[in-house]
Amino acid sequence: MWAMWGFPMSKTGADQGTKQALLYSIFRSIRQIFPVMISIFFCMGVFVFSNVSVSAKEQETVKVGYYFSHNFQEGTDDTSPKSGYGYEYLQKLASYTGWKYEYIYGEWNDLFEKLKNGDIDLMAGVAYSKDREDLISYPDAEMINETFYIYKDENDNSMQCGNISSYHGKKIGTLKNDQRMTTSLEKWKKPLVRQTRHPSPKKYSSRICLTTSAPL
Repeated sequence: MWAMWGFPMSKTGADQGTKQALLYSIFRSIRQIFPVMISIFFCMGVFVFSNVSVSAKEQETVKVGYYFSHNFQEGTDDTSPKSGYGYEYLQKLASYTGWKYEYIYGEWNDLFEKLKNGDIDLMAGVAYSKDREDLISYPDAEMINETFYIYKDENDNSMQCGNISSYHGKKIGTLKNDQRMTTSLEKWKKPLVRQTRHPSPKKYSSRICLTTSAPL
C-alpha cells in the first residue's frame, strides 16, 4: 500500500486534472524504479558483508617480538597501554597488510634468538649487519635512520672538531651490545681508532664533535 502526499485543491478543474495527471505519472515511475533500486541495494549489502566476512576469516596472525625500549616500544604486557615509535610503526604496517599481532614479550637478546629460530615472525629495532643478513630477512627499506654523536671532554684539546686525523688512536666508549653504534663506528673508524671499550658511566663536560648515521 502506497502512502500519498496531500496537496491543496485547485479552484479550476483543468488545473486539478493536470496536477493529478502529473502526480500519477510521477508515482508510476517511482513504482517501476523502486523494485530495481531495492535489488541493487540488496546485492550491494550482500557483497559488502561477504567481503567483511572473508577479510575477517583470512586475517593473518603475526607473532611480534616485543621488548621494552624507552620511547620506542613501551607497554610490555597485554594489560599495559603500548606506545612509542616502534609500536606506531607496527600499527601502520598492519593497516596495509591487515595483520593481527600476537605479542611475545621478552628481552632483546632472547627475542632475537626466537626470531632466528622462527619462533616469532617479526621484530622491530634490529640493526642491519652483514653477519645477521645470513640469519634473518631484512625489508627493502629501513624503518629509521639513527644518528650517533661523538662527545669529548671539553678540556681535551688533543681532539679537534673537523680534524678527523686528531681522532687517531683514541678510545671511544660505546653502549655494551649496541650493534647499531658499534657497526657505525666500525664503518667510520677505518685506521683512525685502535680499539673501542665499554667504560662505566662517567660525567663529562662535553661537546659534539662528529656525527655518523646507521640504518635500522
